[in-house]
Amino acid sequence: MEVTVLNMDDRTQVEALANGTIMLGIGWAGPNLAESQSLTAKPLLRCSFALACAEHRWPATRGKPKLSDFREDNFLAISTEAGSDFMHLLRTVCQRDGGFEPNFLTVGNSLESILSMVAAGRGVLLGPQILFRHPTAGVSFHILNGAKEKFKMFLMRRKMPEPVATRDNFIKILAQSLPRACRAEIQDDK
Repeated sequence: MEVTVLNMDDRTQVEALANGTIMLGIGWAGPNLAESQSLTAKPLLRCSFALACAEHRWPATRGKPKLSDFREDNFLAISTEAGSDFMHLLRTVCQRDGGFEPNFLTVGNSLESILSMVAAGRGVLLGPQILFRHPTAGVSFHILNGAKEKFKMFLMRRKMPEPVATRDNFIKILAQSLPRACRAEIQDDK
C-alpha cells in the first residue's frame, strides 16, 4: 500500500472519507463530525494562536501584545479555496478574543509569500503557533496567551477502521513529528 498526501479543505475531506475515496483526513472540522454515523475525529494537535507582524510594528520593548492591539491592521490570508474555511476560523478568533471584525487581504498562495508581505508591512498574519516555528527576516512572532481557546487539528477517519499497517504507521510517524508541546494524544479506536 502507498501513502499519497493531498491538500483538501475540510468539507472535501469529510465527503471523501464518507465515500471511501480517502482513508484519513487532517483538519479542524473534528467537532462538526458529531452527527456522523460513519466518521470519527481524534485530536492530533493543540497549540496556542500566534501573530506574525513586521518587526517595526511591535518592537520587543513594548512587551507582549494582545490580539486587540492589531484591530486596525490588515489580516493577510492565503488565496485558495481551502483558505476560506481557515479565514472563517480566524474571523471567529478575532471576534471572540479580540472583540473586532478583521479586515482580510488575500495576498499570496503560500505561507512564505504571506510572510514576505508581513515583513514588508502589508499586514499581520494570525495562525496556529506551529506555523511560525522558523525565524523569518523582518518578522516578529507573538504567542497570544489570552486566547479563550487553543487551535486544534483533528485526525479524521471512518469509525472502527480495519487495521491497515501503512495507515497506522503513517499516523504514528505524523504524531511523533509534531512538537511535544503541541501533540494531542491520539486514542486508538480499534
